[in-house]
Amino acid sequence: MSDKAKIDAAVDAFSAEMKKRMHSKRRQGFRGWDVLDCDIEGRLLKNAAKASIDHDGKSCVDAANLAMMIWIHEANIL
Repeated sequence: MSDKAKIDAAVDAFSAEMKKRMHSKRRQGFRGWDVLDCDIEGRLLKNAAKASIDHDGKSCVDAANLAMMIWIHEANIL
């Protein structure tokens, strides 16, 4: 497998997990992901720290989703 193919496979697999987690949270009633709140950076840091300390895959995905929310807001995507 080429390096490009590995990168594509890794990003595709991780983004699929991000989507699954976002939809799971939506089904649980969580809303407002597209509205940046003042606590989002703190939540991002908390999840990133938990992921690195506990090797918790779910926290890695949560941190990535929080980073995506910040990125979307800063880039005026939606």
